[in-house]
Amino acid sequence: MSIAFVHWTDPSGRLHLAGTLIEVGRVGLQRFEYHPDWVRAGGFELGEGLPVGRGPLLPPGGATEFGLFADAAPDAWGRRVLSRKLVPPPRTATAFLLAAADATRQGALRFSEDADGQNLLSDGGAVPKSTVHDLYREVRDFQADRATGGDFARLLRAGTSQGGFRPKAVVADEAGALWIAKFPSETDTYDVETSEAAALHIAREAGLDVPTFRHLRVDPDRAILLVKRFDRTEGGRVGYQSLRTAARLGPNDAIDYQTAARVSGSLCGTAGRHAVVAAAALNIAIHNIDDHSRNVGFTQRADGAWTPAPLFDVVPYPRVGVGTPLAWGTERTVGQLLELDWGVPAREVAAVVRRVNEQAARLYEVAHDVYGMDPEASENAERVRSAAARG
Repeated sequence: MSIAFVHWTDPSGRLHLAGTLIEVGRVGLQRFEYHPDWVRAGGFELGEGLPVGRGPLLPPGGATEFGLFADAAPDAWGRRVLSRKLVPPPRTATAFLLAAADATRQGALRFSEDADGQNLLSDGGAVPKSTVHDLYREVRDFQADRATGGDFARLLRAGTSQGGFRPKAVVADEAGALWIAKFPSETDTYDVETSEAAALHIAREAGLDVPTFRHLRVDPDRAILLVKRFDRTEGGRVGYQSLRTAARLGPNDAIDYQTAARVSGSLCGTAGRHAVVAAAALNIAIHNIDDHSRNVGFTQRADGAWTPAPLFDVVPYPRVGVGTPLAWGTERTVGQLLELDWGVPAREVAAVVRRVNEQAARLYEVAHDVYGMDPEASENAERVRSAAARG
């Protein structure tokens, strides 16, 4: 049985002891209990499935881990890096959670060996943004298994906390702000990072909320995308939970956009519903089919209230494919989006769709003219995008 103290970091950087996380049994079942001081002070719910009260809590729905802790933990890529870094490698979800670099962990949660937070768990952190090209060389070698562990010093420091399957790490700029560096994969068949940069560009032009980003060309067919972390303030952190957690979905459960809008609306009101409509419109218009429930999220204010997170992981796909449906049993088209009830005035839905469509028509023009995508590749991808958008 392993025990860790759980702290919530406010936007000023102050630690607040929230409770204890215990892992029991061979399957790694998590058990969480709020600290009496958090309860007495009227502390808020850290995330869905963790209602404030006295006594231990178990993950909802028969799961072995809480969604909020899964959101703060590394996913496939971070686990792969940690499994190379640590001997023996972590074996349970909680072990991976506690081994990830504290400095770069997603959200506001931090974990320590003591109640006062003096001995925060895990080492590692960001590397300088100026070294991102050296970091990319390590990523390439790591993917190809071309070197021993000592040659991956930057990656083993900066790549342990990240979610998703694709290679990434955290870098810090001259002011200390954190950025996610997203790298090409050795198995890529198109310029993924350039496609994502163009998608964020046109989403910003359409008035959608996107994080600050930078695009670095590394060769004619590959690029690095730097995305500024939106879960950090100048001196502190911002809480985060995914749509998967908010909707209490299991690891393999799917969701449709109308359900997502209801969940987001219950957390964030009308702004939450608007955010889901905008995301749906964008993903249809750019043909993003990787629009699953971990690629939508919510940030937490200092008072515990939730707001829609900026858009992230919006990656156009240049071939035929199927993404998250608008509603079960319906087509995924702009026309269908306009016909469904989203809980907001139809004219507002139409206005968002119109702005997004106008900008999405320029997606691969922007990819080529601004970010240097190969002209033939951009032309071919545009044919797929426009056909998918029309349905």
